[in-house]
Amino acid sequence: MTSITALRQSRLNLVHSDLWFVTSPTSQSVMEDICFSGTVSSLAAQFRGGLESNKIVGVFVAESDAVKLADALLAHRDAMNDLLLDQWHDEHVAPE
Repeated sequence: MTSITALRQSRLNLVHSDLWFVTSPTSQSVMEDICFSGTVSSLAAQFRGGLESNKIVGVFVAESDAVKLADALLAHRDAMNDLLLDQWHDEHVAPE
């Protein structure tokens, strides 16, 4: 197989292989919202459904790598929400 043929075959394999996509979480997102598998073709359908390319944080071959990133993003979001709530509470609730 020539290198050009091998490259074409690898591209075809990538288009039809399942990949794992991770997107930025919103304030209400859960794991299933931001970490999902699909093919490049199914990602095109996600774009037609309203997914914006700048919301994709990572694309992975291994589910475990995608889950690690998604867990970290959700934990960061939750920590930031907790921090903001604490700051609001300190500014708006009178000490007893």
